[in-house]
Amino acid sequence: KKIAIGCGIFIACLYILFLVLPFCLTGLVNSYNDEISKLVEDSTGLKLKLDKLQLVTTPKLTVGVKAKNIDIKLPTGDSILSCDNAYTTLSLIPLVIKNIELDSIGADNLNLELKIKKDGKFLIEDYLVQNSENQNESEVVAELPFGLKLSNKLPNININKYDISFVDVVSNDK
Repeated sequence: KKIAIGCGIFIACLYILFLVLPFCLTGLVNSYNDEISKLVEDSTGLKLKLDKLQLVTTPKLTVGVKAKNIDIKLPTGDSILSCDNAYTTLSLIPLVIKNIELDSIGADNLNLELKIKKDGKFLIEDYLVQNSENQNESEVVAELPFGLKLSNKLPNININKYDISFVDVVSNDK
């Protein structure tokens, strides 16, 4: 009986520590804004600006990241995506069986502007595909590291006030 009570207290303390952890690590997570932006710019050429990045945990045993503002621009300075209060959370329990399962994704004031070139392809494809052109098309990453696999379960998506527009590059029509 004493061992069960001791284990229960230990698990309760770990759970409380899990919920309090974001308050302690917010400064550390926020310090990586510039490194993440540089990594995105080096790999795609797109300019990413993150404001007030922070770690989030929930009582459902999910962990995630929240950003006050996200802004993605082309190297020309044209905005592709901007959103406020964006977040995503990942369920921790499926990680035990090496399964990555997103729990929720959300944002406020999402503005997405996809430009379509004359040949019918999206302009953003030029930036996202540039690294894969150096590889053979047959070389596809078949597995994630550490034996992880993606779940087929779709996350809860909550987006308030969105504006998604498709813009013709030639005529500038939306």
